[in-house]
Amino acid sequence: MYDSNIIRIMGFREDDCVYFACKNSSGTDYNARKYKFSEMINELNNQQELNYYISHATHSGAAGFKEDVFSEIVEMVIDIDYGIHHKQDCRLATLAEAQTEAAKLPTPTLMISSGGGIQMHYRLKERLNASDSKVVDRFKRTAQRIQSLVGADSCQAIGHVFRLPYTTNYKDGAEPRHVEIIACNPDLEYDFAWLESRVSRHAPLKLATRIARKKAQKRKKKKNGQDRSSEASKHVEKLLRKHPNITDRKLLAMLKQKPCFEHYIEGDLEPETRCLADIRRIRRKLTTDKRPEPANEVVDIEYTGKMSEQLSKARERFNQIVYDTKNPRLDISLSLIEKLFLDKSQAIINFPCAAGKTTAAMIIASAHANPKNRIWIVTEKISNVIYIAETLRNLGVNALEWHGRDDRKCKVSYQEFSKYKTKTICAKCENHCTAYRKYMSKNVWDDESADVLVTTHSHWSAAIAGEKIPSSVKMVFVDEAPSLMEYFPFTLDDIEDIKTVFEENKELLETLNHDVNYICDTLKDADCCKIPPFNCLKEKDDILKCAYKLFANETLTADAFESILSFVNFFSSPDSIYGMLEDCNGTKTYTFIQGTVNLRTSIPHIILDGSSLMSDVNWEGFKIYKCKKLIQEYPNTHIHALLGNPTKNRLQGEAFFDELSQKIVEIASGNNPIMLFKNKDLESSPALAENVKELSTKLVESGSELIVMNRGEHIGSNKGREAVVNAVCMSLFNSLPYYVLRAALVSANDISSSQIWKIPFKAPSMKKDGGFSDERIQETYIRCIVVDLYQTIMRGCIRNYPDAEYNVICVISGTEIISILQEELPKAQFIFEDSWILDMLIEGNSDAEIVSLMPGDVSERAKFQKVETLKKAVGF
Repeated sequence: MYDSNIIRIMGFREDDCVYFACKNSSGTDYNARKYKFSEMINELNNQQELNYYISHATHSGAAGFKEDVFSEIVEMVIDIDYGIHHKQDCRLATLAEAQTEAAKLPTPTLMISSGGGIQMHYRLKERLNASDSKVVDRFKRTAQRIQSLVGADSCQAIGHVFRLPYTTNYKDGAEPRHVEIIACNPDLEYDFAWLESRVSRHAPLKLATRIARKKAQKRKKKKNGQDRSSEASKHVEKLLRKHPNITDRKLLAMLKQKPCFEHYIEGDLEPETRCLADIRRIRRKLTTDKRPEPANEVVDIEYTGKMSEQLSKARERFNQIVYDTKNPRLDISLSLIEKLFLDKSQAIINFPCAAGKTTAAMIIASAHANPKNRIWIVTEKISNVIYIAETLRNLGVNALEWHGRDDRKCKVSYQEFSKYKTKTICAKCENHCTAYRKYMSKNVWDDESADVLVTTHSHWSAAIAGEKIPSSVKMVFVDEAPSLMEYFPFTLDDIEDIKTVFEENKELLETLNHDVNYICDTLKDADCCKIPPFNCLKEKDDILKCAYKLFANETLTADAFESILSFVNFFSSPDSIYGMLEDCNGTKTYTFIQGTVNLRTSIPHIILDGSSLMSDVNWEGFKIYKCKKLIQEYPNTHIHALLGNPTKNRLQGEAFFDELSQKIVEIASGNNPIMLFKNKDLESSPALAENVKELSTKLVESGSELIVMNRGEHIGSNKGREAVVNAVCMSLFNSLPYYVLRAALVSANDISSSQIWKIPFKAPSMKKDGGFSDERIQETYIRCIVVDLYQTIMRGCIRNYPDAEYNVICVISGTEIISILQEELPKAQFIFEDSWILDMLIEGNSDAEIVSLMPGDVSERAKFQKVETLKKAVGF
C-alpha cells in the first residue's frame, strides 16, 4: 500500500484536486491528469513501470494545465541535480556533493533523493493564492534566489512537477533507481514571508556595495595574499575577550573602522550580515557556560588498523562461540583499546554508544589474561558481572565473578547479613553462592587464582579507596565511570531515632547532640557549607556494637537498624562532607554529600565512558581519548523539544502534559515500537502517574507496541534498542541540593545563601532566561542534564542503526543544552518553538529583521525580548 501520509506531509489534503503526471522511460508518452487525492493514491497502489510526478500546487479542476488553472501553492520545492543522467552535464557528480549543497539551505520538511537529484520540500504554513499574480511573482522570485544559492534546477513555475517518493526513476540507458526519502521533518513548516526574507539579501547588490567590493578585491591583491578572513576572526575574538559584554551592533561599528572588515565585503552576502554571523559564531565559542570543560585532557587517538595476532585469534573464537562481531566500528575499538592496554595507559575511552567498548574489553581480556597478567573487569549490575564471567569461561578463560549477596538467590535477608558477621552466615549456609566464595576467602578483595576477576562498581570503589587492588592485577577495565559521590538526607525526627542507640552511653549521646546542634546552627541561614567530622563517630565500633545488640533484642526495627548503619558509615567517611538545609513549610531536611572528585590509582585503568566529556571527576594522570573515525552521524533523527524545565511539577501540569501527549500521539501514529520513559517511583506524584497512565492507554488503543522504561534504565539498558519513537515523560531534573552540594564538592568551596536562593527556602536564584544564577551550580546542572538526555536518547534504534528514522519527544530547559546535544548528535534535527529565530540569529540577521517576521498579537517590545532571551541562552 502506498503511504499516503507522505503526500499529507507535503501539505496536500484529502479534498484537494492534484496535478498528477506519468511518462515512460523514453519520455515520449507524457500523460498529465487532474485527480482527486484518493484517485491518485489508488493509481500509486497499482504502479506500472512508469515515472510518476506531482505538482507543488493544487489544481482548480478547470480544463488544462497552464498556470492560471492552479488554485493554491502548497509548498516550495528546490531540486538539486547531480550525476550523468541529464540532458546537460551537471556540475555535481555525486549524491554526497548534492547533499553538501543542500546543507546550505534551511532544514526542509522532506528531503527526497530522486535518483538523479535531491528535492528539498518546504511545506508552507499558509497556502499561497495561485490566482494572485503578485503573490505568484513573489513566490517565483524567492524560489529563483534560493535556487541560485545552490545551483539548483529552475523549477519555480506554478505547475512544475516533481517525482514522487516510493516510486521508481526509469530512464533509457540507466538502471532503475528508487525515489527515496532521505529526511523527514513532519512538524516543520515555513512562513513564506520568512523564506522570502532569508534570500532578500541575495538580490542584486547596491551600486555602492559593488564599488566597495571591487576596491576591496584590488586592495587584497596588493596585500600579497594576506588572509583577511583569519585577521578578521582574530580581531573579533580579541575584542570579545577584552569586552565580553559589548553588544553585537557596537562591535560591528568598531570593526567597520578596521581594514579587516574588507573581508566581509568580498562575499556574496551583505557585509554587515556576514560580520554579525562571525561575531555571533565567535561569541558562542567563547561562552563559558555553553559547554563545561572536561576535568581531564582530551586527546584524539588515530586508528591505524593494527591488531595483535593474539587479539585476532581471540576475536575469531568469540565469533564462533558467542556471536559474530563483524562490525567496522568494533574493529576500531578493539585496535585502539588494545594499544592503550599494551601501553598500560591510564585512559578514559570517550567512544560513542554502540562502538562495542564492553565487547572489546571482553575480547582483549580473553586474548591477554594469564596468571602473570591478571585483569579486573568492573561493571554496575550483578547480572552483568555474571554474564561477562560466564562468557569468558565459555571462551576458555579462567574467570571468576566476585560480588556479595545476590538478592535473587540468597535466602538470608540484608538485615541478618548486617546483624551477624558475614563469614558466620556463609559458613552455615548450604547454598555456596558467590557470596560464600567472597566472604569465606582469605582475601575478601580478590582471588588471585583467577586470571580475570569480574566485579561490581561498589566493590571496585571500596577497593580503590582502600588501595586493596593487588599488584598482580595489571589492568582494570571499568564499564561506565561510576559516581564517586553519595548523598544522605535526614530530618530531626530521624536523628531522634538514631539517638536510641546512644541511650546506654550518656557521654556519647551528649557528644551527638553537640555535633547535631553545631551542624544545624551552621546551616540555618540557608548556606551550603563544609561540615566538620562528627566527634561522636570516633567511637564508631562501640556504636555499631550497640546497634547490633539492640537489633538482636528487637528493640530496633529493621528499617531503623539500616538507617543507623547508613548514618554511621556515611559520616565516618574520610572524604569531605558538605551540607545544606531545605525548609518546606516547617519541615526541615538536611542533605549532605561526601565523595571524591580527584581519583588517584597506580594500577593501570581503562574507563569505558561515552559521557566522560561531561564528567566533573578528575582522574589524576588519566587522559580522555576520542577517535574521529568513530564519530557517528544521525541524519534521520528528529528531536522534538518542548522548552521548559523537565521537572515533576512541570510534567504534572495538565495543560503542559496535554501538549506533550498530543505531540507524542501525533508522531507515534503508525510507528512501532514506541519507548516511553517514566519516573520509577510515582507514588508521591499521583497527578503525573495519572498523566502517564492516560498517555499509555491512548498509545495502546491506537495500536502502538509500547516499551515502558523507568528512570534508571535510561543509562545502560538495551531494552528499548528497537524503538523508533522515544517519548520522554520522566523528570530529568534533580532536587536543588543535588546540584548545589555537587557544585560545592567539585569546587571545594562553600556556597553562600545569596548564590543559592532568591528568597531563602522558597525561590532558588535563577536567571530570567532559565538556569541557575551561580556559574558553579549552572555548570553542574548542565553536565547532569546533558548526560541524562543524551543517554535517554541513545536507548532507541539509532544505538545500532544511526541512519534509521527515529523521533524523540522531550522537554528541555535552555537552548544552550540543545547546542551541546547538537554537537553530540551530528546531523540530528532539533525541532522546537522558535527554532527559526535561532537559525536567523546564527546567520547574522538583525533583531529588527527577525522581529518583523514574528507572528502574533504580542507587542513589539515582547518580540524583541524573546529574541534577546534566545541570544542569551546560546551565548550571543
